[in-house]
Amino acid sequence: MVIDNTDRHSLAQMPHRRSPSQTRTLSLCCCQIKAWKAGHKGDCVAAARADTRTAAKPTAGQMRVLEILKQLYGAADWRGVAAQERVARAVAAAVRTSMPSIASGVYSILGIAYYSLGDFSKAIDHHGLDLAIAKEVGDRAGEGKAYGNLGNAYQSQGDYAKAIEYHTLHLAIAKEVGDRAGEGRAYANLGIAYDAQGDFNKAIEYHTMDLAIAKEVGDRAGEGTAYGNLGIVYQSQGDFSKAIEYHGKHLAIAKEVGDRAGEGRAYGNLGTGHMHLNECVKAVAYFEAQHVMATSLKLAYVQSEAALNMGVALTRHVRAARQGPVAGADQAPGPHSHSSARRAWMIECARRQSGSRLPLMVVVVHLQNCTWRTSPFLRAKRTRRWLISKSTSRGACNGDVTLAVGVGRRGARTRRCSRAAAAV
Repeated sequence: MVIDNTDRHSLAQMPHRRSPSQTRTLSLCCCQIKAWKAGHKGDCVAAARADTRTAAKPTAGQMRVLEILKQLYGAADWRGVAAQERVARAVAAAVRTSMPSIASGVYSILGIAYYSLGDFSKAIDHHGLDLAIAKEVGDRAGEGKAYGNLGNAYQSQGDYAKAIEYHTLHLAIAKEVGDRAGEGRAYANLGIAYDAQGDFNKAIEYHTMDLAIAKEVGDRAGEGTAYGNLGIVYQSQGDFSKAIEYHGKHLAIAKEVGDRAGEGRAYGNLGTGHMHLNECVKAVAYFEAQHVMATSLKLAYVQSEAALNMGVALTRHVRAARQGPVAGADQAPGPHSHSSARRAWMIECARRQSGSRLPLMVVVVHLQNCTWRTSPFLRAKRTRRWLISKSTSRGACNGDVTLAVGVGRRGARTRRCSRAAAAV
């Protein structure tokens, strides 16, 4: 009869009957004998833990929760992941001792979800739990990834010193374990942090090292992201021509590898670069492409930004038309060009005014049939009435619609959407 380790331990604890002629011997289990011979008393405890981990399996209910969490994570449904937090944490707590890798994965997914939703405090809490498990089981690679995720969360909170500290720890561990891909991600995140601090030379240095590693390991998607990050740094320096060159390389690689999210980010950054060069026709076209991509991917926040950036570019067109031709600027659009861009802008502004938590940045000042070359603001009052009617028809607007007739410098500084922190 085959007896597993658990049964063997239990049998060893039973009293032994012996005849009077037998000599008395010490009864030890096999792991105790092995530990005694080797002189390591802790070996039997470690062996017992290993036996428990290999023998334990998740229950059917726990497996169901883990499968749902995996599907939601694969679909990037971060609100769905957050809705599973209570049951997911219960599963992680239940399997933490027997299956620490599963518990670590659950906490990591929850942290990434809350980071994506903008709740950085909860993201830090969950990544901290992931880090604790990695340290407990001696998983150096997992420890480095947790440091990277914590660095991203602190960076999003504006704590760049702490972000750099964690990304540096991630980089050191990636070098220690020979994780070249992780090393590249650490370089990318350090470059983003230094760019945010205004240290552009260091940012370019780290992004260049990230690019070199991506080329070395054959990671075309990572190579495209590195080009995009370099473009953002040059954009921060005011070198928009060089920024457009790098964003163009990012766009080409994103199309090649089928990275649709990266393609959308490249469109947005190209639009920003061309807008700063007063090439607003090209800017509107790129923002419109970004809007279409964000709509297909159901990225609501990126969709909103693309629509509003289209509005900024169109408004600059209007101002250029009133003030005369600008050196280096392209031609202002005619009455019926970019109608879909204007429509997307109006819809987005009405949506924001009718109850969205995001602030209203700009409101369109034209109807679709309003010409751009002559008297561009004559129909502002009519547009105001149109927006009010559209908003009040949804039952959420109090009629207080703000018209941004001319978007100034602050409105023109669009958010750089391609600077998403490298996934770890």
